[in-house]
Amino acid sequence: MKAFQKLVSISAAFAMLMGGCRGNMPGEIPSENLHSVSTEDSDIVASGECGAEGDNLTWTFDDNGTLTISGKGAIMDYEYDSASPWHNYRYDILNIKIENGVTSIGERAFCTCSSLTSITIPDSVTSIGSFAFETCSSLTTITIPDNVTSIGEYAFYDCSSLTSITIPDSVTTIESCAFGHCSSLTSITIPDSVTSIESDAFDWCSSLTAIDVDTNNEYYASEDGVLFNKNKTELIQYPIAKDNQKYMIPDSVTSIESYAFYHCSLTSITIPDSVTTIEYCAFNQCSSLTSITIPDSVTSIGLFAFYDCSRLTAIDVDTNNEYYASEDGVLFNKNKTVLIQYPIEKDNQKYMIPDSVTSIGDRAFEYCTSLTSITIPESVTSIGLGAFEYCFSLTSITIPDSVTSIGDFAFEECSSLTSITLNNPNCKIFDSKSTIHYSATIYGYEGSTAQAYAEKYDREFISLG
Repeated sequence: MKAFQKLVSISAAFAMLMGGCRGNMPGEIPSENLHSVSTEDSDIVASGECGAEGDNLTWTFDDNGTLTISGKGAIMDYEYDSASPWHNYRYDILNIKIENGVTSIGERAFCTCSSLTSITIPDSVTSIGSFAFETCSSLTTITIPDNVTSIGEYAFYDCSSLTSITIPDSVTTIESCAFGHCSSLTSITIPDSVTSIESDAFDWCSSLTAIDVDTNNEYYASEDGVLFNKNKTELIQYPIAKDNQKYMIPDSVTSIESYAFYHCSLTSITIPDSVTTIEYCAFNQCSSLTSITIPDSVTSIGLFAFYDCSRLTAIDVDTNNEYYASEDGVLFNKNKTVLIQYPIEKDNQKYMIPDSVTSIGDRAFEYCTSLTSITIPESVTSIGLGAFEYCFSLTSITIPDSVTSIGDFAFEECSSLTSITLNNPNCKIFDSKSTIHYSATIYGYEGSTAQAYAEKYDREFISLG
């Protein structure tokens, strides 16, 4: 325990406590939620109540760095990181001892306890709430007791030192990002009891080489460390650190789930003719993937499926596909009215959008840092959210009078952009300073939305007449 905490008075320690019950803003702690601490009991720094029903649970924090939860019932939920009554001691909590009788761990109960190294959870606990141990970055291992049935979203998110975790046969539900950003976790076993796993439960586990599933599980299966649903029609998660450069998706797969290949280092992925659906962000940040071919079977590609694939030079579509098309490696819908994705590493400095295009999709050109010039035809009526964000080399652009709307972040972080010309005086520009980068001089007509935007966000405006 730090020396200053040993010297602080008990009354001062209580005055520092923040949040005592759900709904109270930090600092608004009802006095009845704080226990008096005898000055004779010198190893106790502070204490109080933390039960979902008020006084059903109490907590104490001692000068050895141990936080102890005692009583019966549920630990209450907290709505923000600073709400828990031990928040001011979070950097000094080394151990958490939850005594038998506690039935559930509430939301955000122990998040940001960055010095925490060990947790003792009793068999009486049946659920671990959302964000319960988020950013407990010194925690190396944890055993979840046999009666826990659910692990909430972000429960162990960013526990970056966690190398081992045991999931008992009682668990049925693993929610979104439950183990996300556990960067030291190398493998995990899903027991036969699990009936529901959110697709991003192991999001960005950068050391994960295998997700293994008990063969008796009726809902999920694994093959060579890759997670599928039971009949292998859905590919749920490919482990980020799996030591392969190439991967052929099994012919049984019909759906590639959201974040399935998120941040994988694969250079080649073969999609079979069985696949019909590629979900949202399925290949997000696959930084080594250079090209990919969409077979004729695919009927649906979710938003940002190839978002921030920093080495992608081409997205090719089978000519027999009835829903999508490609032209020179650029992804469109079938009739080429929507430009969906321009590959980040496509080796062009200039690009003329085809005359067939009426809509530039969300984030269509994002991170296309080599493009210096983009020509938008008169056919285009809308520019989506983040469409040209992070196009660092783009110096100027002309928006034709056909364009009626420009989405938020459309030209954000275009740091070389010196001019943007808006020819439609009534074009709806998303009302945010992040829509157009501050470096650009805005050209438009007197009384136009371009002039109004420039004046509101203190941008230079030059009239076209």
